[in-house]
Amino acid sequence: MLQDHEKYVYHYTRTCTLVKNILPTNRIRLSPFSELNDPLEFKNYIFSRVGARVSGADLDAQMDAFATNFRARWRVACFSADVYESTATRMREDKGEDIISAALYRGHSRPQMWAHYANNHAGVCLIFDKKLLHTVMAAAAQSIDGQVHAKRVIYKPRQLNRSLYETDHLTLDTELLRYGTDHAIELHTARYIDDLFFTKNPDWNNEQEYRWIIWGREGSYLHINYQDALVGLILGPRFPREAEKHVKEYGLNNKISIARMDWVNGIPQPSPTHPRLLSGS
Repeated sequence: MLQDHEKYVYHYTRTCTLVKNILPTNRIRLSPFSELNDPLEFKNYIFSRVGARVSGADLDAQMDAFATNFRARWRVACFSADVYESTATRMREDKGEDIISAALYRGHSRPQMWAHYANNHAGVCLIFDKKLLHTVMAAAAQSIDGQVHAKRVIYKPRQLNRSLYETDHLTLDTELLRYGTDHAIELHTARYIDDLFFTKNPDWNNEQEYRWIIWGREGSYLHINYQDALVGLILGPRFPREAEKHVKEYGLNNKISIARMDWVNGIPQPSPTHPRLLSGS
């Protein structure tokens, strides 16, 4: 039974990604925002402007560069997290809260996530120790003189009735551009980081996302060695038997837990298994 809903994070993925890219290298990938599936994130923001400098051809060019480059150096890794309702503690029981149904709220037991990200239940869910994973993320950011930020995503609707005089994360103080585009991006991000990088529409609420973002040099991807942060694998009910040999070998050589996910009348039933019980040579 889970005691701390902040202890683990979960990453759903396809079998081919697991056996070809993750297990052989002990690495996970942070991707550009342009590859995410939310149009709020894969499309560039359109910023309005305030400040002493509000017009001019040179300012138009600077604003275009600011919007185009705003996320260019950021890379993101997305995970699912447990919620308070997934814990089964004496405190919750003493308060009369439902702990019998706690397992239904676990980060590894979300059918829509299995269907969407784990190849319709034929993939896998990776379980990471959140503190250990943050340690390696921070070290990776430091190695490239970058920054790392990590937190739960906030889900709230976007406002369509903004006041003409209202300033928010989509309004840039043009005075910041006097110091260059990169510096303006850094200052604006510091002021509005939650709204700019950790807020999504309520439609995505079921994912209960926890994410890391790293700012550093430009490039397609950023690969991170997760070291001992990976603590478990849960194989989907349609996980291909021919791929089990890869999980078996990895499990025998690394101290991780392995389980098979099943669903009984729609109720998640992850069952622990030993690597030797998996098929393969």
